[in-house]
Amino acid sequence: MDERPEYSEISPQEMRDLESEFGRPLTREKAFWLIRQRINRGAVERMLNERPEEEHPPAARSKRAA
Repeated sequence: MDERPEYSEISPQEMRDLESEFGRPLTREKAFWLIRQRINRGAVERMLNERPEEEHPPAARSKRAA
C-alpha cells in the first residue's frame, strides 16, 4: 500500500493557478482545502438552485437566521 491514490496529487499547473488565485505560495494541505471548499460550495449552490425560494415559505426557515 505504498501507492498514493490518484486524488492525492496536484499538478504543478493546478498549484500555480491556486497560488495565483490566493495571492501567495500554498502548502499542499491548503491547496487541497481550497479545492474541497470549491467543490462543496458548488454542491450547495446546485442544491439551492434546484429548489426555488418560493417552495420554502418564510415560516419554514430557521428562527436562528432571523
